[in-house]
Amino acid sequence: DSILNPYFSVLNNIFTRGIPTKPSTFIEDFFTEKYNTQSFDQSLLSKQLGNIKYKSDLSKNERNTLFEALHLIDPRISFNSSNYNTEILDSSFEKEFLFNYINQEKMGFLSHLLLPQRNVDSIVPEHLASKFPKQQVDFSIEVPYLNSFKYSKYGNEKTGFRKNIGSVIEIDGHKYHSSLSQKLLDDSRDESVNLSSWETIRIKTLEEKQIINWFTKDNSELSDYIQTTGKNYNKSLNDKVWLEFLEVSLAPFAIARLQKVLIELLLSGNLDLEKEEWDITVLERDIPCANLAFKDFQNWLSKLFSLSSNENIRNLKLPKLNLTVISTAEFKNSKLHQQHENVSFEDFSSRNDSDLIIDISILTRSVVEKPNDFSGDFIRVRSSHYNDSQRYIYTSDSIKYIHATVRGENEEYIPVKDVQ
Repeated sequence: DSILNPYFSVLNNIFTRGIPTKPSTFIEDFFTEKYNTQSFDQSLLSKQLGNIKYKSDLSKNERNTLFEALHLIDPRISFNSSNYNTEILDSSFEKEFLFNYINQEKMGFLSHLLLPQRNVDSIVPEHLASKFPKQQVDFSIEVPYLNSFKYSKYGNEKTGFRKNIGSVIEIDGHKYHSSLSQKLLDDSRDESVNLSSWETIRIKTLEEKQIINWFTKDNSELSDYIQTTGKNYNKSLNDKVWLEFLEVSLAPFAIARLQKVLIELLLSGNLDLEKEEWDITVLERDIPCANLAFKDFQNWLSKLFSLSSNENIRNLKLPKLNLTVISTAEFKNSKLHQQHENVSFEDFSSRNDSDLIIDISILTRSVVEKPNDFSGDFIRVRSSHYNDSQRYIYTSDSIKYIHATVRGENEEYIPVKDVQ
């Protein structure tokens, strides 16, 4: 293992801390200065506690708009059989449902939200998961709202949280799920799914309107989620005010995801700090993030290395970064670029000589998008339909830090010169 791996592990734990991830003060200060949505908390209490805290300056309506921006969808993409990853669909009936039926009902945006072939064991309660090995549902949609409930403990009211609610769509048809054994398994599966506060709808024929009524029913978190996302699908990315809400809400996620990619590349040895230069191209399909992410990443590395007791690590020179950012027309003039020159997609060639291409989108979800072909090494970063992975704290060998103070004769600690 590289002697630098402990430092990379520390950075991983910094980048992935909190839900959502907590950005650095460098990132916070940037948004404070450029977007006027927050300010540094200089209250007496914060000063007394030594807090580093930022407070929102948004009105209630603006905070609601910021929340709406978290409902991810790219209004520029209309999925069809030519740009959708049809290889993951299990039948022609599913294709008919996805590309014709919901489009005719003016709910074509659902193809962004519906996840095909999700494993049943990731939906049902944990103690029932082993009953459904390798079983999958045709389509599913999970609502990313906290599912809270109240309970009493020792006379005090507490708030608990259940798994997210969601829905399963099964395309039964006449040719599918027709055997008796499969029908019995379907019934058992539906009951188990229901125990997770999920619902199942089975579509026998595409002439029925049941799916539309179901998705738009009143007083349903599922309906609220779908309708808010549908409204976002009908908003223009040429609306500057809406664009800035998207940037403020989503850029911190994009930055953290890009930094997580860099950490994994360094830990796996696929990115080498001992190289003189890094030639990296980042394709920003929507929310700009590359310029800030790399600047913040370099700041973290430099500061962490400067604390090392190992002189070679303290004096380690970071590679020169040759960063090419490919941006879409809607985000080309974003403040997030920090006046860093970017290239349009029209001028980008997938056959370039970069050491690495990172293709990142926040508004698009994984799996459903038809893969692009790039020459050379590339990494695709997309949002997920649900929380399908665990978060891990990375451990490593201990880091021996440089002494920042020395103890004086009167038991006071005196700062070491040249160590900040």
